[in-house]
Parts: sequence; C-alpha cells; structure tokens
Amino acid sequence: GMPLVHASSQLFPDLPAGILLLFLAGRAMTTGARPPNLSWRDLLAAAALAWLPWLHVKYVAAALMAFGWQAVASRSRKSLLDAVALAGSLALLAWYNRFAFGKASGPYGPGDGLSPGLNSFIVFMGLHFDQAHGMFLQQPLWLLGLVGLAPMWRASRSTCLCWMLLYAAAILPNAMHPNWYGGGSFIGRFGATAVLLWAIPLGYAARSVFADHVRAAMVLSGASMALQLGLAYNWLNNGESLVNNSYRRDIWQPCVWSYNGFFPHAWRDFLPYWHPDVSFWRCPANHLALMAAAGLLACGICLPQRRRLAWGCLLGPSLAAMVLALTMHTTPASAICRGDALDQWGCVTGRNFQTARIAEQGVDSEGLMGAVYNFFARPGKYRIVLDYFAKGSEAPVGAVIWDDGRAATKLALLRGDDGVWQSVSLIDVAGDQTGKPMSIKIVYRGCGTLGIARLGVEPLR
Repeated sequence: GMPLVHASSQLFPDLPAGILLLFLAGRAMTTGARPPNLSWRDLLAAAALAWLPWLHVKYVAAALMAFGWQAVASRSRKSLLDAVALAGSLALLAWYNRFAFGKASGPYGPGDGLSPGLNSFIVFMGLHFDQAHGMFLQQPLWLLGLVGLAPMWRASRSTCLCWMLLYAAAILPNAMHPNWYGGGSFIGRFGATAVLLWAIPLGYAARSVFADHVRAAMVLSGASMALQLGLAYNWLNNGESLVNNSYRRDIWQPCVWSYNGFFPHAWRDFLPYWHPDVSFWRCPANHLALMAAAGLLACGICLPQRRRLAWGCLLGPSLAAMVLALTMHTTPASAICRGDALDQWGCVTGRNFQTARIAEQGVDSEGLMGAVYNFFARPGKYRIVLDYFAKGSEAPVGAVIWDDGRAATKLALLRGDDGVWQSVSLIDVAGDQTGKPMSIKIVYRGCGTLGIARLGVEPLR
C-alpha cells in the first residue's frame, strides 16, 4: 500500500531496513522447524545483520534486538555466526566513523541525536494514526495486526515479546528524531521500517478471524486495493506534493488543510491529526482512532472463545466513531491548529503577558509582532481572525499584512479604541495556485500600545 509501492525509491534507507528486519524476524520464528546445520539462509541473515548498522546508525538497536531474538530461538552455530558478523560490522563502522568524523559515534553531535519528550510521543502516535504519516491510515489492513497481537501472545509469549521489542527498536529512534516525521523527505518514510513487521501479527489475525470466513477476507482485501488505487489517483491526478512539510517549527504547516497528504482535502477535517506543538487532544478524530485501536486489541483478546464479545469489541467503537463523526463540528484552523495562541517563533519584538502579546511605545521597537508563516493556501477564500486591543495613539498602531510569496498586501490598519479588546475578521483573502508559501503578519508601527491574543486562518467552505 501507500507509500511502500508507489514511492519505494523515496524511502531509503527505511524500506530496505524494514525488509531486512522482516526477513530476520521470520528466520527467528522458524528456526526450530529447520535443521541445525548452516545453510545459505543463515549466511544471508548474517549479512543482513552486518548491513543494518551501515544503512544508518539508528538501526544498531534493531540489529542487536534481531540478533538477540535469534539467539533466544536457537543456541547453535547460527547464533555464533550472527555474533561474529554483527560484532565485526560494528567494529568496522566505529573505525570508519572515527577516521571520517573523529569519533566512533559518527557525524552526530550532542544536539543532533534523539530528543525524547512530549513531541516524541506525539510523533510516535502520528506514525501510526496521523492522516499523512500514519501507517494505519495509509494501509488500514495493517489494523488487523492489532487483533493478531493477543493470538500471537497465546501461541508463543517469547515470540510476541521479542516482536514487540524489535518493533520498538525499529520505530522509537524515528519517533525521537529532532526532524519530525523524517525531515524534508517523502511522507511516510519514517514508518516504513516498522510497518512491515505488522505482517507477522496480521498473519495470526488472519488465521484466527478469517480461517472460516474466506469471503470476508476477500472483501477486505478488495476494499484495501480500491483505497490504494484511490489514494494513488488523488496524488497523481491532482499533482499533490507528498514531501513532508511539517518537520521544523520554522516551516511546519500549522493547519490541517495545508498539510501535504494522500487524502482529498474534503476528508481532512475528519481524519486524525498528530503534530507536535498542536493541541492534539482537541481533535476528535484522534480520540476516535485510539478508541478503534483499543477495540481491535480487545477483539483479539476475546477470540476465539468469545466470538460474539469479540465482534462487539470490534463494532462498538466503530459505531461510536460513526456517531461522533456525524455529530462533531470541526474548524481545522481553530480547533486543531493554533487558533488561541500565536506562533512564538514569529515574534521579533513585543512581550508576552499570559496569553497575549503586548508592544508599547518607548519600550518595544517597530517591527514584526506575530505571524502565521509558510502555509499553502489552496484555491478559495479564507478568513483571517485577529483579537487585539490598541490605545495611546490617534494614528494606526499596527497593520495586518498578507504575503503571498510575490508581494505583501496591507489588509487592515489596527486603530486604537482606549484599550478595549476587539476582533477583526477579514474574508476577502483568496488562495492561488502558485505553489508558494504564504504568510499572515502583524506589524507594530512603533506608536501607542498594541496587544494581540489570537491569530488564525480559516478556510471558508
């Protein structure tokens, strides 16, 4: 599914690493059914282990976990061969890094490594459920892997535990990377390594759920293929950019409707949206995604003895999600994006007082006070909403500027009214098809006092 097939050439080194890890996991799971003598398969596995750290240093943990899984499954000459290959590879890589970069750890410095925290948790969730980067939305068939985790645990606890540790070693380094979701690369790249590992619990789910329901399996497979063709058509026919535009604070897309992704824009208000620095808990679709995941896990726990309860766990969250989706009302610019706060990095002057930003004559200099930077406006009209107060000058104390990448247009002058908070709503702003990033800027003119508390951009339907 997307993007593994359609953009396979853009997913390096993540996709090759995922293929190698799936091969190594399959080998560990079938070791007991094979003869103890060395074979060409074991030589390939040793070569795969040795190659993983050279693809990227972040795969060292996954290589060590894959080796540990094989060592637990088979204490024989196969494990000795793997140990020699992996140890030799790591030693050679450390020597090369020291020669090329002056240290064994390679080119990464103290500030370039992993950055655990709340943002890392949000990216981790987004790699599963986000509408652009989430593996479960790019190919919903992988969701059945959640059903298969419980049958996998019942079949072999050690196998399930080793799979979970290998999966964590594959996805956590990407979730904690400082360039969110893979930097300026193809969307979905950071999930390509771990997503293939879901094929293992998916197999357990297929055996538990669809062993006696072949037609249902065919219907699901057909629906999955139809979705992939639709996503590919939307991408190719509309010329959508699928380069990640949400990986740094200074260029990220603050609104869901300007977010590069596979799905049509009309769908995006109702799909999960996980992005660092955004109030993700205010997006109803995020909660629905978590409910669906919990229902699928519970469904796997109830199988196969309590099939009716399992179907209830599966259908219950789905019905709840449908009801909430039909009743909820979202405005993506205000409910999902920064509708109640300004972009802190957009300020070169002014001071923060609780939730507002204040600039005063004689204290703060003239200049840019706040902005929503670098969003891509689709064709159509947009409303700019600003809450502000101004006082201390008969002349305008500020201005609202629209910059479409070619020229700056003054949309409104902000005049004083004895410091009373007021709201201005500008709707005669149209997006174009130039493909250039646009910005909304609030400029302080150096006279009087200007306070701003909310700056948002909303599409008009």
